[in-house]
Amino acid sequence: MPTSKQIQIMPTVVDPRTSIVPTPQHAPFRKRIAFAIGRILALVMRTRANAIESGTRIRAPHLLDRLIRNGIQAQALQERDHVRLRDIHRNYWSKEALKFGSDYGFRFEEQFLQFDVEMLRVAFKHFDRNNLDSVIELGCGNGKVLEYVSQQIASCEEFIGIDIDPNRIDANKHHYEGQQLEFVTGNALSWLQTHVKPSMMLMTNGGVLEYFLHSEVIEIFELAAQQSNTAIALIETVGSDHDLDKDTQTHPYGREFAFSHNYLHLLKEAGFKIRHFSERRCENGDRWVRIFATH
Repeated sequence: MPTSKQIQIMPTVVDPRTSIVPTPQHAPFRKRIAFAIGRILALVMRTRANAIESGTRIRAPHLLDRLIRNGIQAQALQERDHVRLRDIHRNYWSKEALKFGSDYGFRFEEQFLQFDVEMLRVAFKHFDRNNLDSVIELGCGNGKVLEYVSQQIASCEEFIGIDIDPNRIDANKHHYEGQQLEFVTGNALSWLQTHVKPSMMLMTNGGVLEYFLHSEVIEIFELAAQQSNTAIALIETVGSDHDLDKDTQTHPYGREFAFSHNYLHLLKEAGFKIRHFSERRCENGDRWVRIFATH
């Protein structure tokens, strides 16, 4: 489990643990070995591999499970099958968000409040002068960030957290019962397609959109841009070597082969104005970007 020391700000460096991995051949040597073994195991133990990929066998205490997952991801990387990678992540988080929130609950105090809240303070000042009716947190996790925001924007009456794990949402409903917070189970993009409206701020924290396809992130931003007086506040991770000034594409990256998106470019393309941008790099290799944008 990471400690507070592992989230300290570090110099700007390219870290191979969190760099872009376009194909298995670009992965570090030890990871390539795990890929090769995993692909063989996935072929030999096909039933087990199918269960891991579909999400019916999520937790992986056994080394075989971890190797098989590596083999499945290696095949998807080799075939440049981003949809398959996305589905692997989606199947995982639809069942594991509750456990993650329990294991990493310290991140609110040791990461968000220490390092990332500065971006939201820019948002709070913006909404001192502009009307805000709804705050929607995509991938709300344990709800602590949404609760914090609800305490800072008194004029806003609707705070909704969306998460793909029904167990996580049920736990939040029980924990925050009686508060001005609503929690919904579902896919964030599907929900937004029917619920997006004016005077709304979309928000993510801790890495959420990294599990969405390039086209899905574009659609989320465009849905928000179709409404008046909308804003987006993001706390996301990107590849340690992703050049956000020049490279506008999306790439698999890091330990779990999530997607490194150029959020600045995609927001500008959707017509948003960047009000705040900052980033920090951490001892564990993570590179975090914090963005607040308005339309």
